[in-house]
Formats: sequence, C-alpha cells, structure tokens
Amino acid sequence: MVFRAGCERRIAVLALSLIAIQPGIAAAHAGAEPTHKPKAVTLSIAIDNGHTTVKEGDRLTYTVKIHNTGATDTPVLRLSQTMVPGLKLLSSTPSGTVSAGRIEWSKSLPAGEKAQFSVTVDVGELAPQLQRLAVVACASAKTGDRPIVCATHSDRLLTTTARSQVPVPASGSGRFYAIAGIAALVLACGAFIGRRGLRRRTSRIS
Repeated sequence: MVFRAGCERRIAVLALSLIAIQPGIAAAHAGAEPTHKPKAVTLSIAIDNGHTTVKEGDRLTYTVKIHNTGATDTPVLRLSQTMVPGLKLLSSTPSGTVSAGRIEWSKSLPAGEKAQFSVTVDVGELAPQLQRLAVVACASAKTGDRPIVCATHSDRLLTTTARSQVPVPASGSGRFYAIAGIAALVLACGAFIGRRGLRRRTSRIS
C-alpha cells in the first residue's frame, strides 16, 4: 500500500509538471515561427501627352513612365492605360494587348529600374457632354486586380460648339462696328452738351 501511494504521488507530481511546462512549450513554438515579412513593392507612375487642350481630329502620343523606387524586385506587373471611347489606337511601343476600354502590357522591374510605354491615338468623335479628355494609367500585380499605383492626365476638350460660341468678326465688318461705335459716342456726348447749354440759357432768362 505504501508503494502504491508513493507511485500515485509521483504520477500526480509529474502530471502537474507537464501542465506547467505546456504553456512554455506553446510559447516556444510561437516564437519559433518566422517573423520575416517580404518587403512591399514601391512604385511611382506618371502619364502625359504634352498637351493641356485637345480637339477632335488631333493626334496624341501618351507616354507612361514607371519607376521601381524600392529595394525589392517586383513580381510580373500588369500595366494598363485606359482608352476613352472615340480614341482610335494607331500604335503602341512596346506592342500591347488591347482589351475592353484599355491597352495592357506585362513587365517586371528590378529594384531601382525604370520603364516607359507610349501610345499614339487619333481623337475621333467623342461624347457631346464630355468636357475633358482624361486617361488613366495603372500598375498592379499580374495575379491581382487591385492597383498598386495609378496616375491620370486630363486635357480640356475644345469642341466645335465651344469654338462657335466665340464671335470672330470679319475683317470688313470690324471697321464698320468701330465707326458705328464712335458715331454713337459722339451723338451721345453732343446730346448731353446740348441739354446742359439749354439749361444754362433757361436759367439766365428767368
């Protein structure tokens, strides 16, 4: 009986010891998990066509510049530029893939590297209510849909209606309007002077 009681006491002490050690083991496993996280990709992007105003019939070349400003190589990127309805694509350098409302390229950039893409378009008939021609360029991971970085370029749109609202006098009619304006000014001044003289004469008579 004494031997059995001693064994039971030893088993209980060993069980308590294991319970006390278990949280420490869990903590050790948690601490053993890797804490290294991959560095985030850092990009900058810009788009420009060298204009601030455009009109239907213009030919434009958009240039997209992208720069990996971080210390980590990028994965394969999806680079895109929107194509507004009415823009007719003529060429792209390098050659891109045209999809619904955009043109796309695939490119990976080592740390510190830059890349450039260009698109030449003709401005065709645009929506009548459109007041500005805005084009957006974005870069996203090839395997994801969320953009990493985007940029936009916007030009004021000169439509035929807007131009017709600005009066442009003909060369012959300009002189006529100038003479008519001077004559009206002289007549108005003469009438004013005549009224003042009449008032003076009337006051003297009275």
